[in-house]
Amino acid sequence: MNGNGKIPSVMIALVLGMTISNIPAVRACLGMDGGRIKWSDGLGFIDKILLRGAVILLGFSLQSELLISSWQPMLVSVLICAIVQPLVYFVAQLSGRAFKLSPEARDMLSVGTMICGASAITAIQAV
Repeated sequence: MNGNGKIPSVMIALVLGMTISNIPAVRACLGMDGGRIKWSDGLGFIDKILLRGAVILLGFSLQSELLISSWQPMLVSVLICAIVQPLVYFVAQLSGRAFKLSPEARDMLSVGTMICGASAITAIQAV
């Protein structure tokens, strides 16, 4: 629960997704039971175009006026990010090795932890 007592929408979406994807009829329709994926073109479009575009638009949500009016805190933030981001990446890589994850899983875990979570993991999953 977040500070105001409501369940975050991301948590609701994850639980609904897990629940719906475990319904046998839905699994068969999506080709999750070893069959051919029937919606692969649409899912590929969402994965390649829409999700990546959404991540880019999230980056543009920072207001340029904020950057211009208060450049000192922004400089400190950039310096902190320049130190913390690589540190988080390498710690996640070491953690993945400790848990004997595959290199691909370690990369997805590291980038997702370093950047912004699930959207980053999904964006680099196909790379």
